[in-house]
Amino acid sequence: MSSSNIVARSKRILLKTTSAYFEPNRTVPELRELIGSGAAADPPKDFAEAVREECWEFAHVNAALYRTPRFS
Repeated sequence: MSSSNIVARSKRILLKTTSAYFEPNRTVPELRELIGSGAAADPPKDFAEAVREECWEFAHVNAALYRTPRFS
């Protein structure tokens, strides 16, 4: 199960990916310009960062829940 934040970011990737199929093809110089200007987005980056943050949060919760008591 994923949080609404993860679902929203994954939908953005899906929309960007599918919309790219309907855009005109770009030439190599256009791609270089796009990348060089910083306008080229990295759709998976936001998603991956959100997933890492959520996994980190759950790791702390799981560690607290499943910590085994230590007997002396």
